[in-house]
Amino acid sequence: MIKNIYKFAAASQNEPIVFGACKPGYSNQQVSDWIKFMKNQNIQRVCCLLPKTQLAL
Repeated sequence: MIKNIYKFAAASQNEPIVFGACKPGYSNQQVSDWIKFMKNQNIQRVCCLLPKTQLAL
Protein backbone atom coordinates (compact mmCIF):
# COMPACT_ATOMS: atom_id res chain seq x y z
CA MET A 1 0.00 0.00 0.00
CA ILE A 2 1.35 3.41 -1.01
CA LYS A 3 1.38 6.07 1.68
CA ASN A 4 -0.75 8.82 0.15
CA ILE A 5 0.78 11.93 1.68
CA TYR A 6 -0.17 14.12 -1.30
CA LYS A 7 -3.84 13.05 -1.58
CA PHE A 8 -2.85 11.56 -4.94
CA ALA A 9 -5.91 10.10 -6.68
CA ALA A 10 -7.62 9.66 -10.02
CA ALA A 11 -9.92 12.53 -11.03
CA SER A 12 -12.84 10.08 -11.04
CA GLN A 13 -13.45 6.43 -10.28
CA ASN A 14 -12.72 5.11 -13.79
CA GLU A 15 -10.17 7.74 -14.88
CA PRO A 16 -6.94 6.14 -16.21
CA ILE A 17 -5.11 9.34 -17.23
CA VAL A 18 -6.01 12.41 -15.14
CA PHE A 19 -4.96 12.48 -11.47
CA GLY A 20 -4.86 15.15 -8.82
CA ALA A 21 -2.52 15.79 -5.93
CA CYS A 22 -1.69 18.38 -3.30
CA LYS A 23 1.24 20.67 -3.90
CA PRO A 24 4.60 19.89 -2.33
CA GLY A 25 5.99 21.93 0.53
CA TYR A 26 8.19 24.96 -0.06
CA SER A 27 11.69 23.62 0.60
CA ASN A 28 13.85 22.15 -2.14
CA GLN A 29 13.78 18.80 -0.31
CA GLN A 30 9.98 18.76 -0.16
CA VAL A 31 9.74 19.53 -3.87
CA SER A 32 12.31 16.80 -4.64
CA ASP A 33 10.36 14.31 -2.51
CA TRP A 34 7.13 15.25 -4.33
CA ILE A 35 8.76 14.77 -7.74
CA LYS A 36 10.17 11.40 -6.66
CA PHE A 37 6.73 10.31 -5.44
CA MET A 38 5.11 11.31 -8.75
CA LYS A 39 7.79 9.51 -10.77
CA ASN A 40 7.19 6.40 -8.66
CA GLN A 41 3.50 6.61 -9.70
CA ASN A 42 4.61 6.71 -13.38
CA ILE A 43 3.43 10.29 -13.77
CA GLN A 44 5.01 11.71 -16.93
CA ARG A 45 3.47 15.18 -17.13
CA VAL A 46 2.25 17.74 -14.61
CA CYS A 47 -0.18 20.61 -15.13
CA CYS A 48 0.25 23.14 -12.34
CA LEU A 49 -2.89 25.14 -11.47
CA LEU A 50 -1.43 27.11 -8.57
CA PRO A 51 -1.83 30.90 -8.65
CA LYS A 52 1.32 33.04 -8.97
CA THR A 53 1.05 34.01 -5.31
CA GLN A 54 1.59 30.40 -4.24
CA LEU A 55 4.26 29.72 -6.86
CA ALA A 56 6.33 32.67 -5.65
CA LEU A 57 6.91 30.93 -2.31
